[in-house]
Amino acid sequence: MVAIVIGPSRRHWLLVAGLASSAAVVGALTIAANHRSVIGWGLVVVAGACAAFGGWQFYDARPRVVIDDRGILDRTLAIGTIPWDDVEGVRLKWLHGHPHLCLDLRNSAKYTERLPTMLRPVVALNRQLGLTDLTVNLDGADPNPERVEALIRERITGAR
Repeated sequence: MVAIVIGPSRRHWLLVAGLASSAAVVGALTIAANHRSVIGWGLVVVAGACAAFGGWQFYDARPRVVIDDRGILDRTLAIGTIPWDDVEGVRLKWLHGHPHLCLDLRNSAKYTERLPTMLRPVVALNRQLGLTDLTVNLDGADPNPERVEALIRERITGAR
């Protein structure tokens, strides 16, 4: 199988960094006009942190998703690679214009238990939205989501 490597959406993170920087500038102008402005300081601190994070993500060259002979790795889930033996099926679902690969796993609890504490509520949210427990978000990805789904289906049927 040819590896599919999906990097971060640079356009998305550039937009986040730009908008957050603009909000930080508004906060600085508010502080300049009124030195005791809590709102101004709040904007500078929060928007400045968001701008820094967006800039860091913009320059982060590490792949976000890797689909290869070992399985499916989505770094945003922080659970490691899901081997092909554990993947029973896949379906592409569009949610508000954003593509999600819904993974049907033999034992999803094996992976959801590995999720960081902050990400565990996402499982319940996914269920409420009609998705599987774990999904791979392909938003902003260069490859065609339908083609990625087809390649994964081929790999699953070839492994059986």
